[in-house]
Amino acid sequence: MHVFVTGGTGTIGSAVVSELLDNDHTVLALARSDRSVQVLADAGAQVLRGGLSDLDVLRSGVAQSEGVISLAFDHGDHGADALAAAIT
Repeated sequence: MHVFVTGGTGTIGSAVVSELLDNDHTVLALARSDRSVQVLADAGAQVLRGGLSDLDVLRSGVAQSEGVISLAFDHGDHGADALAAAIT
């Protein structure tokens, strides 16, 4: 299964990404920073550069995947709403 993950470098997210990859799934993970890009790539995930407020980026990630796991935390007011709008 190809899974789109937000928050893939967090405490829980990194464990989820690792578990998915270890069980023969492919992962497309959202990365906001250069550090996150490197961490996710080193783990074996495909990387989609952007943030939770980037609706077009979220739509792209959703469209490329068979499932979505949202583990990111947005310090603003738009993260959950933007992801929900991208999924629907």
